[in-house]
Amino acid sequence: MFLSGSAKNRYSRLKCKALQVGFTLTFISMSFALVSYMIPIPPVLAGTVGLNTVRRYADDDDRFSLNHFMNTHPDLQKNAEAMELWGLSMLSNKRNQEALRTLSQANALAKGNFNTASSLAYGLCLTGKGDQGMSLIDKVLAGDADNCRALTVKSLLLGLSGKEVGADQCLKHAESVLKDKKKDEYFLVKARIDTALRRFHSAQALELADAYVKGHPGNVRALVLRAETKRFLGKSEAAIKDFDEVLRLRRDHATALKLNGDLNRQAGHYEKAISLYERFRGDGQDTSRKDLSSKATAECYEKLRRYKEALKARNEWLGMRLSANGLTWKSLETVKNLNLQLARELLTRSFNQVELGLYKDALKDLNLILRHYPRMASALERRAICLTRLKRYKEALADYNQLILEQSQYPRWYKERGKVYESLGEKSKARADEARFAELSKLD
Repeated sequence: MFLSGSAKNRYSRLKCKALQVGFTLTFISMSFALVSYMIPIPPVLAGTVGLNTVRRYADDDDRFSLNHFMNTHPDLQKNAEAMELWGLSMLSNKRNQEALRTLSQANALAKGNFNTASSLAYGLCLTGKGDQGMSLIDKVLAGDADNCRALTVKSLLLGLSGKEVGADQCLKHAESVLKDKKKDEYFLVKARIDTALRRFHSAQALELADAYVKGHPGNVRALVLRAETKRFLGKSEAAIKDFDEVLRLRRDHATALKLNGDLNRQAGHYEKAISLYERFRGDGQDTSRKDLSSKATAECYEKLRRYKEALKARNEWLGMRLSANGLTWKSLETVKNLNLQLARELLTRSFNQVELGLYKDALKDLNLILRHYPRMASALERRAICLTRLKRYKEALADYNQLILEQSQYPRWYKERGKVYESLGEKSKARADEARFAELSKLD
């Protein structure tokens, strides 16, 4: 189609006008960008954005993501709502003492907010301070007799003290005053499930969890609650399916990744567990997630007999543990008191080293352990194995002698000591240990 001259002129003028408008809008947007760069966003706006993120993580029950976000945004630790949500999240992750401190701070910041006070009472309830929790709840209900959350917490407190009739009455009252409050409804459903579990009514607990999920299709927190109910009842495969659904809806849901990884590891699905732990680890910026994923991944690799990868993951985890305790690999050799848990982790690392034929490396760990815990049988036995493989038979013999001295009824040690005697050319002693091994094996 061809345009006439006048049409062309009109078209050109329109085009120029459009370009002018476009340039003006671009200039304005660039000016705003420059101003926002030179003048920071007001703290109130920044805090609102942060609080919305906290709410989102809390609504999804993504405890690990919420924890990392709060730790990296200390300004939010002055916000009552953010602190309350963080404290409740900690309770769900069994970090009870930290939760109690956080909820106490939230209550101080909230200055008389009934729901925040009820959340603190809930924390007191779960940390064995029921009397304090009940005293606080009674104060809340004196000011607001129909406070749904306070009634829910009181039902739990009464139930834990054996007053089941009163607990049921409080739950019924809470249900009658519940309005369209998403957070209070969750509290109420969870309290009903916890009550059913406390009374060993597992079928009822599952029915309640199912009904909550059906009533809230696509709700991530509802799915997490049902998955954890199933996990508590030992229904691992069913819980895995729920966590898989959570991850379909929220691919980066850190809590679901961790709990699903744990369930798959316990069920023997080690490859899937490793994949979940790697996703849980993320970019490695969250050191707590890096810490948890490294150890869990190492355990999976050990079950798969992939000892090289297991050793790498365990070395990374041990490095973080040392750093957390103010130690280095070098200072570890001269430490006066070796933590028992760390000693056991070094023992596990030595297992990987032995499987890979790294006997000298294993000996360093085992000697360190035995310097602090000279009677640790598993360390003595593994050191004896390393010394035998390195053909240091007299030293291996000393370890087997100590093991048998400590526990003379354990068959395998006689068998292994017999092999050492054989290597040293002491045939009669080797035969005697073989006979003793056969005799004790019959008793087993």
